[in-house]
Amino acid sequence: MSDRLRQVSFYHPETGLFHGSIVTGSEKAIELNTPPGHVAIDGAFDPGRHRVDLATRQVVPHTPPRDPALDAAHAAATAAARIADLERQQHRAVREALLALGTGGRLAEIEAEISALRSTLA
Repeated sequence: MSDRLRQVSFYHPETGLFHGSIVTGSEKAIELNTPPGHVAIDGAFDPGRHRVDLATRQVVPHTPPRDPALDAAHAAATAAARIADLERQQHRAVREALLALGTGGRLAEIEAEISALRSTLA
């Protein structure tokens, strides 16, 4: 048995998908650390980017399928953030609409103060 060290990844021989473990060691260390039902292949491979082509036994690029639940969660979070942004914007639009209707009082006072403050920003 050789004392030569190897770095290997492990893939499933029926799917070609990598396990995710990478071992650097002797043949004995590789044998002891091979996950059940997997095969060692030289090199360090990312299971999110690579798989083994079962016909050629070559490592090829791979994009795992997206999880629909994660896509739905992302869409929901994006929608919630956009709703919050739109709701923040509506306050000014409502104020401007009321002022355009001639609503005075406290709203007109607030608008005058805001206008004065904006002039200091320029």
